[in-house]
Amino acid sequence: MRTGLRPPRGRGLRRALVLAFLGACSPGGDPAGPSAAITSAIVTGTIDTGDPAVVGIGIRRVSCGAPLAVHCTGTLIAPRLVLTAAHCVIDPRLGGALEVLFGSDAAAPDAVIRRVSQVAVHPEYRADGDPADLAVLVLAETAPVSPVPLNATPLDGTLVGQSVRLVGFGQTNPGGAPPGTKRSGTATVSEVQSALFRIVPGPSLSCQGDSGGPLFGPEGGQQGGNEVLLGVTSNGDPGCAVYGLNVRVDAFLRDFILPWIASTAMSTPPPPVDGPIAAGNICASPCAGDADCPYGLVCQPSPTAQGLAPRCVVPGLLAGDLAAACTSDAQCSERCVRVRSEGPDACRCYRACSLSGPPPQGRGCNVGSGPYSSNENPSILIVFLTLTWIVSRRCKVSCLR
Repeated sequence: MRTGLRPPRGRGLRRALVLAFLGACSPGGDPAGPSAAITSAIVTGTIDTGDPAVVGIGIRRVSCGAPLAVHCTGTLIAPRLVLTAAHCVIDPRLGGALEVLFGSDAAAPDAVIRRVSQVAVHPEYRADGDPADLAVLVLAETAPVSPVPLNATPLDGTLVGQSVRLVGFGQTNPGGAPPGTKRSGTATVSEVQSALFRIVPGPSLSCQGDSGGPLFGPEGGQQGGNEVLLGVTSNGDPGCAVYGLNVRVDAFLRDFILPWIASTAMSTPPPPVDGPIAAGNICASPCAGDADCPYGLVCQPSPTAQGLAPRCVVPGLLAGDLAAACTSDAQCSERCVRVRSEGPDACRCYRACSLSGPPPQGRGCNVGSGPYSSNENPSILIVFLTLTWIVSRRCKVSCLR
């Protein structure tokens, strides 16, 4: 099995957003390259229909019929809390633009999706290579499965030479099919550091898409103990053939993981509530905040005939009115979009707001040949999400897991 590597994170993301326009990406990981002998010895893991607490992580879906495009893996550690790698988050401010998948295959019709309401990155994480490569995702609703137990016993050198079990939604090799199917396998621990531990093929190893996923083993690494979450997949060699580095759960348990478990245990997610702006009146109604919008939409600047103005939008789209529930584009005049993660009215017919009308008055320079000034360009969030998608696809081999 190859549990997956990760897209860029922290300051590496800002650099990669610029380089994406140039068709390049900054490399990461250990400089040692895979040898032919080791590469030929790698075998894929087995399809994992168990481990219900191991989830796939992806950018929020827009099209109604689209499966979640998984780019990382995570583990449920509390009823509303998923532990993953910090570099998988991309930017904590985009927590509402992420979803997690419970199931074994992103394309399976019975996969259960939960939306993320908040993201928190370990405060010591700054850029690629930092040992504190951890983040938590707070779910908007309680998970449909039980969380896994965590290792609370410090790891030591006795773990070296032992097998650990990997689970992830990543690729079976760097050039294989995109992430999205959950697999498991075993690797061998070769070194234990203060905050990390290193693994080598045994015969499996992590690969692109497995970042943030779990490594399971006995409590404290002691033989015969109950299986617990020992580590979180962080990075490895680009060829997914030589080594993998994993964050030790016990090293960050008390300063980061347990406080977040306690915090979510004391909070109850509010029930889904539609704001005062009706779904069919979005184009004509400015919003002051997300609470004004139909549930599942956010308030952000959007182009209108009069210029840039706050409107309720489906993240990733420009403002548009929503009509009847739908299941496919054929039922709508324009397209069928996903507003909620699940439910009979999760998808609604969408019609983009008209931009016809006189050009806005005032100062400002025009961009391109269109009649509108530059402040009518699509919102920063839409551009950011698009660039994020480009980077995550282009960096799946050369960047860290």
